Amino acid sequence: MALQSESYEFGRGIGRKLTAKEALYRTEAHRKDEESRGNKPETYTEAEFFGLDVIEDLIKRNPGCVGIRMYYGINANDPDGPNTRRLTLVAVDAKGKDVFNGGSLRGLKDDGDGDAVGDGYTCPRHCPV
Repeated sequence: MALQSESYEFGRGIGRKLTAKEALYRTEAHRKDEESRGNKPETYTEAEFFGLDVIEDLIKRNPGCVGIRMYYGINANDPDGPNTRRLTLVAVDAKGKDVFNGGSLRGLKDDGDGDAVGDGYTCPRHCPV
């Protein structure tokens, strides 16, 4: 069965604020899932930190940006270990399209220098306890 395409409006107000309880439930569920697959605490990525300057620069580079899309990905040669899950941040316009001058993340036209953000600090490796 094919998925039906729905029309969504993309704007600066998409998403919702979570309660602390919701946030804690989600992060705990992630940890439990990792550990149920045999991963020990401190060996998998729980979070990733990105500084405001790189996020603001990504937004400023793309005047049509209404938000940020965060892609899950794997860095085969990551300092945290091979095949570490990492986030890639890309600006998104009001039509819901990636604003990515390199083309599309599904097939690049060129290198799109500086069109995405990645390699934040991974937690728990870089985060205080």
